[in-house]
Amino acid sequence: MRYFEFTKHEYYALISVDEDQVMVPDMTVDLACEHVAIEVYAQKVAGESAIEVASEAPITQITEEEARKRYLKSSGEIPPEDFFKFEDIVSHGEVILIDGHLV
Repeated sequence: MRYFEFTKHEYYALISVDEDQVMVPDMTVDLACEHVAIEVYAQKVAGESAIEVASEAPITQITEEEARKRYLKSSGEIPPEDFFKFEDIVSHGEVILIDGHLV
Protein backbone atom coordinates (compact mmCIF):
# COMPACT_ATOMS: atom_id res chain seq x y z
CA MET A 1 0.00 0.00 0.00
CA ARG A 2 1.19 3.50 -0.79
CA TYR A 3 0.01 6.71 0.82
CA PHE A 4 -0.21 10.12 -0.83
CA GLU A 5 -0.71 13.42 0.94
CA PHE A 6 -2.24 16.46 -0.71
CA THR A 7 -1.06 19.40 1.39
CA LYS A 8 -0.85 22.21 -1.15
CA HIS A 9 -4.18 21.69 -2.82
CA GLU A 10 -7.51 23.37 -2.18
CA TYR A 11 -8.34 20.76 0.49
CA TYR A 12 -6.03 18.50 2.49
CA ALA A 13 -6.37 14.76 1.85
CA LEU A 14 -4.50 11.54 2.58
CA ILE A 15 -5.20 8.80 0.03
CA SER A 16 -4.19 5.14 -0.07
CA VAL A 17 -3.31 3.28 -3.26
CA ASP A 18 -2.59 -0.46 -3.50
CA GLU A 19 0.26 -0.82 -5.98
CA ASP A 20 -0.85 -4.40 -6.70
CA GLN A 21 -4.14 -3.09 -8.12
CA VAL A 22 -2.61 -0.41 -10.33
CA MET A 23 -2.02 -1.11 -13.98
CA VAL A 24 -1.38 1.81 -16.27
CA PRO A 25 0.41 1.04 -19.54
CA ASP A 26 3.66 2.84 -20.25
CA MET A 27 4.05 4.08 -16.64
CA THR A 28 6.29 2.99 -13.82
CA VAL A 29 4.53 1.67 -10.72
CA ASP A 30 5.47 4.89 -8.90
CA LEU A 31 3.92 7.13 -11.54
CA ALA A 32 0.87 4.88 -11.91
CA CYS A 33 0.20 4.99 -8.15
CA GLU A 34 0.55 8.76 -8.12
CA HIS A 35 -1.81 8.98 -11.10
CA VAL A 36 -4.43 6.87 -9.29
CA ALA A 37 -4.12 9.01 -6.14
CA ILE A 38 -4.72 12.14 -8.22
CA GLU A 39 -7.76 10.52 -9.90
CA VAL A 40 -9.19 9.58 -6.49
CA TYR A 41 -8.65 13.13 -5.21
CA ALA A 42 -10.40 14.60 -8.26
CA GLN A 43 -13.35 12.20 -7.90
CA LYS A 44 -13.81 12.11 -4.13
CA VAL A 45 -12.33 15.33 -2.71
CA ALA A 46 -12.19 18.27 -5.11
CA GLY A 47 -11.25 19.26 -8.61
CA GLU A 48 -12.75 19.42 -12.04
CA SER A 49 -10.34 16.82 -13.38
CA ALA A 50 -7.18 14.88 -12.62
CA ILE A 51 -5.30 17.23 -14.95
CA GLU A 52 -6.42 20.22 -12.87
CA VAL A 53 -5.44 18.49 -9.61
CA ALA A 54 -2.05 17.47 -11.00
CA SER A 55 -1.29 20.98 -12.22
CA GLU A 56 -2.36 22.63 -8.95
CA ALA A 57 0.58 21.37 -6.87
CA PRO A 58 2.80 18.34 -6.39
CA ILE A 59 1.68 15.58 -4.04
CA THR A 60 3.85 13.78 -1.52
CA GLN A 61 4.19 10.07 -0.99
CA ILE A 62 4.59 9.25 2.70
CA THR A 63 5.39 6.05 4.55
CA GLU A 64 2.81 3.83 6.20
CA GLU A 65 4.15 4.92 9.59
CA GLU A 66 3.68 8.60 8.71
CA ALA A 67 0.15 7.90 7.42
CA ARG A 68 -0.71 5.98 10.57
CA LYS A 69 0.55 8.81 12.78
CA ARG A 70 -1.50 11.39 10.88
CA TYR A 71 -4.59 9.20 11.11
CA LEU A 72 -4.17 8.61 14.84
CA LYS A 73 -3.37 12.27 15.52
CA SER A 74 -6.55 13.37 13.71
CA SER A 75 -8.71 11.53 16.22
CA GLY A 76 -7.27 13.55 19.11
CA GLU A 77 -6.40 10.45 21.09
CA ILE A 78 -3.38 8.24 20.55
CA PRO A 79 -4.15 4.58 21.31
CA PRO A 80 -1.35 2.10 22.01
CA GLU A 81 0.76 1.16 18.99
CA ASP A 82 -0.73 -2.32 18.86
CA PHE A 83 -4.34 -1.10 19.09
CA PHE A 84 -4.95 -2.07 15.45
CA LYS A 85 -3.04 -2.81 12.29
CA PHE A 86 -3.27 0.26 10.09
CA GLU A 87 -3.23 -1.82 6.92
CA ASP A 88 -6.41 -3.56 8.11
CA ILE A 89 -8.45 -0.35 8.04
CA VAL A 90 -7.36 1.12 4.70
CA SER A 91 -8.08 -0.07 1.19
CA HIS A 92 -7.17 0.82 -2.38
CA GLY A 93 -8.38 4.22 -3.55
CA GLU A 94 -9.59 5.28 -0.13
CA VAL A 95 -9.58 8.82 1.25
CA ILE A 96 -8.17 8.18 4.72
CA LEU A 97 -8.21 11.79 5.91
CA ILE A 98 -9.93 14.81 4.42
CA ASP A 99 -10.06 18.51 5.18
CA GLY A 100 -12.54 19.16 7.98
CA HIS A 101 -14.32 21.80 5.90
CA LEU A 102 -15.61 19.06 3.61
CA VAL A 103 -17.09 16.83 6.30
